[in-house]
Amino acid sequence: MRREIRKMKTDLMNYGRLDVRVMLFNPERIVNILWNKGIVVENVKRRDIITITMTVKYNDYDEVCKVVKELKGQVEVINRSPFVVWAMKIKNRFSYVIGAVVFICIIYFLSGFVWGVKVEDNKFLSPYEIRKCIYSLGIKPGIRKNKVNVTTLEKDIERANDNVMWVKARIEGSVLKVTVKEKVNPPKLTGNENTDGTIHPIVAKMDGEIVKIYCSAGSAAVQRGDFVKKGDVLIEGVQGKDEYQVEVQPEGTAIAKTFEEKSAEIQVSGNELKRTGEVYKDIYVEIMGRKIYIKKCDKTFKDYDKIENKRKLITEVDYYPKKEVEISESKDNLINKKVDELEKSVQENIERSDKIVDKIINQKDIGSGKIRLNVVFVIERNIAVKE
Repeated sequence: MRREIRKMKTDLMNYGRLDVRVMLFNPERIVNILWNKGIVVENVKRRDIITITMTVKYNDYDEVCKVVKELKGQVEVINRSPFVVWAMKIKNRFSYVIGAVVFICIIYFLSGFVWGVKVEDNKFLSPYEIRKCIYSLGIKPGIRKNKVNVTTLEKDIERANDNVMWVKARIEGSVLKVTVKEKVNPPKLTGNENTDGTIHPIVAKMDGEIVKIYCSAGSAAVQRGDFVKKGDVLIEGVQGKDEYQVEVQPEGTAIAKTFEEKSAEIQVSGNELKRTGEVYKDIYVEIMGRKIYIKKCDKTFKDYDKIENKRKLITEVDYYPKKEVEISESKDNLINKKVDELEKSVQENIERSDKIVDKIINQKDIGSGKIRLNVVFVIERNIAVKE
């Protein structure tokens, strides 16, 4: 293989030409000697009494230098053909060229695989849940692209999860992107659960501002933009106008903006207590009110968190030492983190159909580098309930 590569280089270099200047006494001698050695010279020109110029093949240049040296002369390259310049660079950097070719081949080969799965979902469905479903179908990072049928994958995800309404899967570069739209059940109509025959109006179960009201039976007592209090009538049990009114069992929904307030204190400057990352344990068995320690922490801490984990026989107590550290994070970042934390706690306590549409944030400085944060969450929800 090496011999073939060397031969290929030699054949390529035969196409190259060098213009050389030779300086020696009786320079005509060198032309005869070169011709006798089978070396072809072209464009021979005499410049002065001891100098001639001529054109030789690149591969014959070393032999020309050898002959000139034997005649005690000097030789100098005055011009190279562009092909020779390019060939010399390739020759000197052949390993770089091979490395570049190998690198491109590796990149091309690796581009035929899926190396990541990105899930874009709505509000309620967990990306982890969708990603776990995709992995269970055999689609994992490292799989070849030609083995991923996105149409089949979309149908399989819809069949595997009842909460999924629509799926779009596409391969972009080396990433499989899956967009999921989940099902959101419409608000339940209030009023159709009554069975005793008595007409009961539909009222508000909490304070709020009416956004929209829908009546499938009965008449709306409020309209969009009205503020209502808990217990106010939203849908009356009558239908029709004037003397044509009849009593009916009211049914419908009333979507309103409601308000839920959360507050917290935040240390935004100075020092704060943070866990050091160390954990110490007490492990003991309690018999007749007496603790028998299997392992006991012999250190004392000024500030620490304590978490107790009781099992059937053995009790474990974890101690997390804390120390004061200077707050380096900006005030805005600390506030945003706390607001996100409060929003998450609100989201966990509302129904799936409810939606947080706005946040009203107020802060008050309470001294010692602390602020009191009050956040009012504006939540759209169905406030209709049977009286």
